[in-house]
Amino acid sequence: MGIISSMIAGCIGCWDAADTHVVTSGGGSLRINHQHTSRSQPRRRQNKILFYEKGKPYYEFTNFSPHDVLYNGKKYPTSEHLFQSFKIAERIRTCGGKPMKAFDEAHKYQNAVRPDWAQVHVEKMEIALKLKFTQHSNLKKLLLDTGDAELVEDSPRDWFWGIGADGTGSNELGKALMRLRHELLHGAPTKTSYGRSNTAKSHAVGSSRGLCEFCRVKPKHQNLKYCSRACADQAATMCKIAATPAALVRLAVQNLPLVTETRSPLSSRALNIEWHDEQITFGVYGHTDS
Repeated sequence: MGIISSMIAGCIGCWDAADTHVVTSGGGSLRINHQHTSRSQPRRRQNKILFYEKGKPYYEFTNFSPHDVLYNGKKYPTSEHLFQSFKIAERIRTCGGKPMKAFDEAHKYQNAVRPDWAQVHVEKMEIALKLKFTQHSNLKKLLLDTGDAELVEDSPRDWFWGIGADGTGSNELGKALMRLRHELLHGAPTKTSYGRSNTAKSHAVGSSRGLCEFCRVKPKHQNLKYCSRACADQAATMCKIAATPAALVRLAVQNLPLVTETRSPLSSRALNIEWHDEQITFGVYGHTDS
């Protein structure tokens, strides 16, 4: 078996070898069939197209590709600049040509982000993508030529827009691109699977992964759900709009000491979270304000 194992390993490493190998050991033989594989080809897995890395096929599907976007008479260096500008408009538009700079600026001024961002950010991403792919005919053709393939952002660090390091992420960027592809082909948008309940769940329920539950970029602070007080406060604000009462209870109980140390309206002697006609009041360290 040791000989067979080593031969199998050798076959797997042969990118341009023959299609069939026959390995003989003792009285039997093992036939191994494989297809030619080229390292330069786009990554496809069962009718999937994975994109993420610069210089690799379909990098154009990322928001970081160097394709400017015109929006409301103003030009943005990339679709990432436009997307981040929906949070803090003029500062992002003028922050420079590199898309990572726009990303960093948006996180630097996290406290200035519009309070309903969790409810609109997928919609804003769809706007940025539609402008990008309709303003550049070569990108539109590239997208349409993918047919019915599943588009997957293979980001190892983003479990929301991509699939994360373990492949279990939401892939919202890929889904948005597929919705756009359908719209360009058929003239009508598809119904998004992303809704308010998903938004609430992503901020209130949380997960066991090591990234901040709000920005999903920086590591969690010790054993807390968020990387900073700012992200915890923003998450609480978002969930005030979108979450169910049960989810709000979980969020508040788990993060009360962190949230109540901030300088926001949520950091008074009690944390008040409203849901339609209901109001839930949480006391701080045994003290409750009604």
